[in-house]
Amino acid sequence: MKRLLVITLIFSGLINLSAQDDVLLNFKSLAKKYAKSEENVLHEKKGIDSKTWFDRGKLLQDIYQIDLEYISEGSSTTEINIHYKDPLSVVKDEENPNTEILKYERIEYVMVNGVLSKWNRIKSVTDSPLDKALVSYVKTLEFDEKNKYNEKVKAQLAELKINYKQSGINYYYSDDYKHALHSFEKVLAINRMKLFDGELDTVMIQYSGIIARELKDYEKSAEYYMQLAEMNYGGPNIFLNIKNDYLALQDSAGAIAGMEIGFDKFPDTLNIVANLVDLYIKTKNIDKGLVKINEAIAKYPEKGDLNYWKGRLLLNTEDEDRIDQALVAYEKAIELNQDLYYVYYDIGFIYFLQGQDIFSQAGMEKDVEYRKEINDIATEKYDSAIPMMENALRLNTDNAEIKKETLDVLKRIYYKLYGAEDDRYIDVIEKLKEF
Repeated sequence: MKRLLVITLIFSGLINLSAQDDVLLNFKSLAKKYAKSEENVLHEKKGIDSKTWFDRGKLLQDIYQIDLEYISEGSSTTEINIHYKDPLSVVKDEENPNTEILKYERIEYVMVNGVLSKWNRIKSVTDSPLDKALVSYVKTLEFDEKNKYNEKVKAQLAELKINYKQSGINYYYSDDYKHALHSFEKVLAINRMKLFDGELDTVMIQYSGIIARELKDYEKSAEYYMQLAEMNYGGPNIFLNIKNDYLALQDSAGAIAGMEIGFDKFPDTLNIVANLVDLYIKTKNIDKGLVKINEAIAKYPEKGDLNYWKGRLLLNTEDEDRIDQALVAYEKAIELNQDLYYVYYDIGFIYFLQGQDIFSQAGMEKDVEYRKEINDIATEKYDSAIPMMENALRLNTDNAEIKKETLDVLKRIYYKLYGAEDDRYIDVIEKLKEF
């Protein structure tokens, strides 16, 4: 994913927080102030003075803002030229004709179709000014025994969060996911500070999860998505992300635990229960799955689909009568809910496979009378499959893949029982042409 979703909704309004009157920050002046600040923090007395550290934090935010005072997502070439005058040069991107780079002494603005896409910092008073500003405000609070600076620091930290968000988005647009994640995580770290009383920023948590995944840090990604899940944010899909992250870590137990939480929260979501049951089957946790599904059936006895998933699990046990057990569960499912096309399909498919196997056995039987008896049993299986498959076809309005498979099974059954001239067989052949 090349662009974070809804980015413009949050950041298109980012404006300069330091300069409000169209006056550019002076690089040389800030460099001198920073050099003095470096001396002050090492001074015996000034180095333990809250004011020293508070002023340093504000200074460092100004240093970050140099050449970004009037920059926001969507700034045009004309606007940049008005505020920062003409660039030293304009470089066209040969591979991307709609892209040009406005080169200045300390920064490059990358424009796409005349609109700012990102920037590249060439020269700064100091590296990592935002991180140093955060340290400065933490130091301010540390030395402020009488809490005189609490409100001032909180206001500056609120601005610092916006700085980090802006920086993080720029890093992301520059494909520097490591620093993008670092910026967003700093926002979350500030929110955890006592001044913000554990303020929650679900968008930052979500973006951090997305970027952590792109960095293949699946453990961290799962942690962020779990935080969202605990806040009931993001709906059922959050749990699918958690599952995928744990599977990427080869932690099937973690994937199952996450999906079980999702199932408890969203028992009506087909994608959740389907993925959970699939996990139970693939990891050979059938007994664990049956316990979970039986608990759900006891809690929601009216839900026919739960019996269907119980049937799917039963089919994967080692019991000799597992097919009969599964069919009992399937029959219960359609007794409670007659609209579950996939239950009819599974029942029909079981009968079809049984009939197919019995017909094969009959073909190897030399005794004519016994072969006829076997064929009669196989025919009964096919006869039982037909109404199930026809119901599946009638009720299925959204799953083209299953619909095609249903028609294919009916084609085989109709041909075997009635021949190629039968109207039912011809009708199915015509419908299959649509696929």
